[in-house]
Amino acid sequence: MKTFDNLVFNDHPNTAGGLMARLDLGDYQVSVVTMKGDKPQFGGLYGSQLAGTYEVAVFGKDGSSMVRLSEWDDVLGWQTPEQITAIMATIQEGNGASLNQPQPTF
Repeated sequence: MKTFDNLVFNDHPNTAGGLMARLDLGDYQVSVVTMKGDKPQFGGLYGSQLAGTYEVAVFGKDGSSMVRLSEWDDVLGWQTPEQITAIMATIQEGNGASLNQPQPTF
């Protein structure tokens, strides 16, 4: 099973000081981005490599449709490698469609 450790980060093509990794997982593609420094500048990404946090998004296989990862957004910011691995595991276990289901709030 692929995990966060299988992601290969390269310079982000649109955000100075950012890093980006993409990985195909069956019918989905996971996209993980972060800033190289610990204090993102205005307009930066929702994560800091130095702090061990990342922003994650999941796309359908066609690359154009985003999967909702929360009730409010298509991306999740400030995620740890363990949280991203859990999302990747859900996809690889064949439950990717469940990612976009509303979660109960208590």
